[in-house]
Amino acid sequence: MSKAWIAFVAAALVLPLSAATDDPPPEASDPCEPEADPLSDPHEECEPPPPTREERSDQEQGWVAWALETEGATFWLNRTVSPAPWPLHFGVALYNASTLALLDWGTLQNFGGQGLRVRAGGSMVIDTFVARQDESFGAITTLKPPSGRYFVVAWSAGDGQWSHVLEGHDRIRLLAREEGSRVFSHTSKDFHGPATVQAWPGGPGSVQAIPDGSLAIEARDTLLLFGFSRVLGFSRLSVVSPGGSEQACPCLRFEMTGAGALGPGAYTARLASAGVGDLNLAGADVRLPPPPARWNQLENP
Repeated sequence: MSKAWIAFVAAALVLPLSAATDDPPPEASDPCEPEADPLSDPHEECEPPPPTREERSDQEQGWVAWALETEGATFWLNRTVSPAPWPLHFGVALYNASTLALLDWGTLQNFGGQGLRVRAGGSMVIDTFVARQDESFGAITTLKPPSGRYFVVAWSAGDGQWSHVLEGHDRIRLLAREEGSRVFSHTSKDFHGPATVQAWPGGPGSVQAIPDGSLAIEARDTLLLFGFSRVLGFSRLSVVSPGGSEQACPCLRFEMTGAGALGPGAYTARLASAGVGDLNLAGADVRLPPPPARWNQLENP
């Protein structure tokens, strides 16, 4: 028997035995890992992770408070209302979850179809109003705080159908939420008093003579308050706290703790005005969600 024939028979016997072994199959490659070929697209076969998204749609105005963790990622708060009411007020505030310190805030109001951005700074950027053909209004708030744990409070005041959408990436974790409907957005027509005269020639704003107008505001939890006047002439707007102290406006009180916080009780807004224009006194009566159990476990292992 030739040596070639013996080699052929041996190979025929060995190959089936090796094919029948129980060696595990090679692991499938991760489609999100870059290929060896430097010219290949590493994302060609990979879908990005689903973003964090929470939507709240209402028939009425209201506020929402979220407890969240972030690893330094950007997240967005989108709000729209249709039809666009007058007056309309958006507000958003960012708090440190451990100390409740106010870290950043921003507000938007509309005046006759125009958006007024009162503040956008720090880790927060608020885009101006977007007026659409269907007379709806919208605002986009972009936040990128450092890694940490936060409370985010957003409120929207004005009659209409509202939509609130909080969006982020997989490095944003929503852990708890509270919501309510106690919000307000007042103009000079809501103030009443002796010898008050107002005329509305059309559109926002009025010709007004208000010697001593007042407006009652009741808070059950914590009052977030913003007020200012845009009257050409004379205008004095102030807010009296339950303890009797009075603060002149422009005023902004978004604190959740400390001497600056506006706790439960009866407040009175006072207005003396003579001229042409209007004012906006807006805000929300909010409460933060309880600290998530996850936070307590991390702080008390």
